[in-house]
Amino acid sequence: MPRVRIGLVIIAILIVGIFLTTTGSCLDSFKTSDDEVAVSEAQAQVTVTGFELVTPSTPDPQDATMKVAATQDIIVRAHVEHVKELFVVASRGARDVDAVASAKPDANGDVTVKLHLPKTDTAYTLQAAGKVEDKLRSGWQGGFFNSEPAVPASNAISIIARPSSSTLRPAVLDVELLTYDHVDPNYDPRGGGPVYIVPADIVVRFRTTGVEEVLLDVTLSATTTLLSVSGRPDANGNVEIPLHLPPSTGAIFVLQGQGVVAQALARDWRGAVRGPTNIPVVPFPRGFRVALMGN
Repeated sequence: MPRVRIGLVIIAILIVGIFLTTTGSCLDSFKTSDDEVAVSEAQAQVTVTGFELVTPSTPDPQDATMKVAATQDIIVRAHVEHVKELFVVASRGARDVDAVASAKPDANGDVTVKLHLPKTDTAYTLQAAGKVEDKLRSGWQGGFFNSEPAVPASNAISIIARPSSSTLRPAVLDVELLTYDHVDPNYDPRGGGPVYIVPADIVVRFRTTGVEEVLLDVTLSATTTLLSVSGRPDANGNVEIPLHLPPSTGAIFVLQGQGVVAQALARDWRGAVRGPTNIPVVPFPRGFRVALMGN
């Protein structure tokens, strides 16, 4: 009888050992699953957004989705998250890759890439892919670029380089004050034209072509600049710039400024320049005289 009991005890010990081993394996598998979920969630944060053309362009008359640039030197930009380098590929069709360029993002995740299109009057598709940061490469579950983990931009850009289309001239085509209460033609006793009566926070809209940045100055006279703000036009050449006017009593502010000529059109520039570095600029077609409400 004692031998039977000893045998039962040994069997019980073996059963407990098998249970613990099996349970440990299950727990390990659950840990691995949790890790995979964490990696998947982290990888989902890897993005390339806002992929757009910076180089001035016009729609192709025969295809509105195709952009026509007056230069073969193309500039694009995007915003990235958890990407160490952005690659831009110019291709003709699915396999004919003609050019590749890359750049690394700045501390804010913004990246600008310059690319030279080797052929003119040729339809290219620009596609972007961001190489994933090293810390997220392990167990990568997404796509690849040159055999390395990467994420693509959600959109592509269709473009033709047509230097003969040099009729594209940089200009600020229109300026519109979006925020004002009313216009007072007699506000200034010295004359000088109507004055827009505005709140402290206003928005000015610009329509441009061949301009990479709009510089808006708020002045009290030709020599006294109170503040300067700027904005970059979108792919259609439009930009809205908000600004806050300083407190004043009876003062008339003048809104004026220039558009910075795009790099591709600034070579051998013979027009107006701004600042000590002689930035090529074009003037606004008009300015605005404004005064604060309640003064």
